[in-house]
Amino acid sequence: MGFPFLLFNLSKNSVKKFWRDEDTERLKNRISWFREELDRWVERAEGRNFALTANYIRRIREKLLTFAEAALRGDYVPYTNNKVEREFRENVYRTKRIGGSWSDDGLLNVSLCQFISRLDEGLF
Repeated sequence: MGFPFLLFNLSKNSVKKFWRDEDTERLKNRISWFREELDRWVERAEGRNFALTANYIRRIREKLLTFAEAALRGDYVPYTNNKVEREFRENVYRTKRIGGSWSDDGLLNVSLCQFISRLDEGLF
């Protein structure tokens, strides 16, 4: 079982089911299972002389569980951040093309207005 499958299995399926059923025990079991599988994956990687990859996964292991642990606390973390990435691309475009002659404060103010108007769900 590959690493991407492990991450996909925990992120997409388990957290989505948690928000539907609010079954904290099931999500805790899935987090525990994910940690065990990840440890096994790291051992296999080390056995195949992929030491750098194994060390990297070992270092970021808990960061891969951030969204699942946030769900246990009742915080929703979206699976993707496409809206935010799009806003940054738009901001870079405006900075390079349109705002080339703006002051730093002016560009900051326009950027904040854009981010707030497009990303603050309370406004729509």
